[in-house]
Parts: sequence; structure tokens; C-alpha cells
Amino acid sequence: MFSDAPQIELPFVDFQFYTQPDGTSPEILLELDDEDLTPASRDKVSPFHQSDLVSWETLRQNGLDPLQQIAAARQIDASPEFWARQFDFTTFPTYAQVEAICRLMWECFSGGKIAQGAVRSPDQLANLVFNLRNRTLKDLITNFIPYSEGPDDAVQRTSAFIRNWAMFHFPRLLIGLGNIARDVLSRYGLTAGDVSPYAQQVENLFHDAGVAALDEYGVPLPLAFRLERRLADNNSLDGTLALLQQLDLDRVPLVPFERELLEDAKQGLR
Repeated sequence: MFSDAPQIELPFVDFQFYTQPDGTSPEILLELDDEDLTPASRDKVSPFHQSDLVSWETLRQNGLDPLQQIAAARQIDASPEFWARQFDFTTFPTYAQVEAICRLMWECFSGGKIAQGAVRSPDQLANLVFNLRNRTLKDLITNFIPYSEGPDDAVQRTSAFIRNWAMFHFPRLLIGLGNIARDVLSRYGLTAGDVSPYAQQVENLFHDAGVAALDEYGVPLPLAFRLERRLADNNSLDGTLALLQQLDLDRVPLVPFERELLEDAKQGLR
């Protein structure tokens, strides 16, 4: 809603899976089968086959920059017992665990670039992620105001944090780091917990997955979360969309603008 309108003429799109120019990123090349690689691309990815820290399968499965993955693996390998404790959780990590993992993300995966000005340090990221479960969007905006140029800027920063970090990069990087930690720690007879349940909860902002996805259908998150009891269907998007289609707006307390948004969303599902 706050972004610039898309340009009228689309830019030229280069499908690097097929053309494989010199600048093709290694993470794209890792997704290709060996027979689909050009000789130059094959030479570019060959060092990753030889890594003694992270398996080829993990590098490929994570879909992240392999050089950054190996940098993270080196840090974990330098203090395996410490990192075994940090990744020893499944449902909810401690603050210290989130803080350590956020610092690892920030240092190894260019966190400052990902943040796009919304988050300024790994400590701030840890605070935002850890407290996400207990804060509303209004709380997040209020939290950003001291670091912003005013309420409008705080809204933009909150939106950037939610979309760039909470709903995308943090879950993706956490699962990737969990896989890397499992590879590295196994060499020392240590284990890492399954971090994917927590990653999924962060991605859905600790709400029902189907309800959290309504933002993509034109229902703003605060409104979707208010209607969660009416629309949640055990994390099923299809179930949530079916309940939205059946929702009687006359029986829901709404202001005119909220009603218009829901009517547009229902219309778009027909």
C-alpha cells in the first residue's frame, strides 16, 4: 500500500538457470544438476563439493549463498559445545539462544543489508524476534518510534521488519543454520535440535498460518488477527479462505473501511 506503483514496462528478465552468465550467483548454480551446468559453472561450484564442514546436500538444500554458509559453519566449528547449547531447542528458545543465533545471522549473512534500515543491530533483531510472540503490531510500531523520524517512519520500519525479517529472512536463515549446525556438530558427537517449528511460528507471527497469509489477499494483518477465531482452520489456507467466503459481515463489528477491505477480498475469491 505504501510502495511506489510498479513500472509500466517490465525490464528484461535473464533466466540465469539457462544462460549461466559469469555473474550467476553460486546459490543458483547449486540448484542445477551437474549435467545442466556449463563447464565454467561446473568449475565455479566444484570447491563446494569438497567442503569438509558442510555437506553438498546441505549447501544445496538451504538455497543460501554457499560462501556465507561455510562462514557460518566455521564459526560453529570453532566453538561446537557452545553452539550445541544455542541450537538445543525445538519449541521456544531462550533469549540468550535467540541473541546468539541473530548475531551469527548478522555476521555471516550480511544482516545490515537485509535489514534495509529497519533493524540496526543483531541485538535489536534479537529483541524484536524474541518479543514478537507477546507484542501486537501497535506495540511494534510504538517500539520503533524512538528509532524513527516520526510515526509514519515507525510504521514503515515495522512493515520492513515484519516482511523482510520476521516473515522471510529469519525463518529461512534459522532453518539453514539449523541444518549447518547439524552437519558440523555431528563430527563432534553433538546434536542440534529441530528449529523448524519455531521458524514457522515466527514466519506466521505466532498466529494461525492461514490467517497470517490473508495479508496476501488484501486483508491487513491487524484485521486478520482480530478475526482469527472466526477464520482459523488449523493452519490451512484453503480452510481459512473458505471460512472468509462464508463470513457474514453483518454479524462482525467493523468500521466501514474494514468492511470494504473484506468485501473486496471476498469478491476476489469468487
